[in-house]
Amino acid sequence: SRMTVEHVERVNIGAMTETEAREFLNRWVASSKKKNALTPLIDEIANLAERNPMVMRWIVGQLERAQRMSDVLDELSHGQGDAATRVFGRSFGLLNEDGKATLLSLALFVPSANRTALAFTAGFGDDIKRLNDALMPLADLQLLETDANNECLSVVGLTRRFTNAQL
Repeated sequence: SRMTVEHVERVNIGAMTETEAREFLNRWVASSKKKNALTPLIDEIANLAERNPMVMRWIVGQLERAQRMSDVLDELSHGQGDAATRVFGRSFGLLNEDGKATLLSLALFVPSANRTALAFTAGFGDDIKRLNDALMPLADLQLLETDANNECLSVVGLTRRFTNAQL
C-alpha cells in the first residue's frame, strides 16, 4: 500500500545500538519469570539476535520455555542464515503439530483472527480447548500478538514473514 503514496521514501532501519538493545532487554526481562537467570545474559542475547528486538523476544521466549542457554547458543551459532532465520526456525521446531498448524493458519488471517475462525482453519473444528492449548506455546515463544482482551490473535512483522515462508 505504501508504494501508491507519492513522495514516499523507503528507509531501512538498522539494528539497535548496544545501549538500546540492553535497555530493551532489561525492560523485557524485568517482567520475566526467569529475571535472575536472564539478566546476566542480556549482552549475549542481544549479540546473538544481532540486536533485533523481535529476535531478542524470540530468544527470551525460548529461554523461558526451559531451553538451556548453552543449547540455544550452540544451535543458533551453527545455523544457516541470519539471526532472525535461525531463531525463528528453532522456535518453529519447538512447536508440536497443533502449534505449527495454529501458527500457519493464523498467518492466513490479515490482520487478525478470532478463536472460532482460527480453530476451524487449523483443523480443530469447534474444539476451542485444543486451540487454547496450541496457543500457549506460541505465546510463550513470542510468536503471536493479541488484542487487549485476548480475543483477536495475529502474527506481525518478522513472525508473519517467516510463517508465510513456512506455508
